[in-house]
Amino acid sequence: PDRIQAILEATKEADVWAKTNVTDAAKLLSPQLGIDVPTLEEVLQRRPSGIQPIAADVVNYQQQVADTFLQLKLLPKPIRVQEVAQVAK
Repeated sequence: PDRIQAILEATKEADVWAKTNVTDAAKLLSPQLGIDVPTLEEVLQRRPSGIQPIAADVVNYQQQVADTFLQLKLLPKPIRVQEVAQVAK
């Protein structure tokens, strides 16, 4: 849990930086994504920001998908989505 929290905090910080430094973020991402800077600036300005816990209904749906994959033998063992998801309170 501490490592996950550290990753979430670092991701939040990167998100805030990208929102306040759109041109720099676009320049950083452009060569990695193969998309021109002006297009990336537009994308970055329009995208929703922030990391939020997953809503309970999403977790329930994902559990149904995991259960179906298990029945189809696409998963080797059961997965309990609730155990790995940080659910919104």
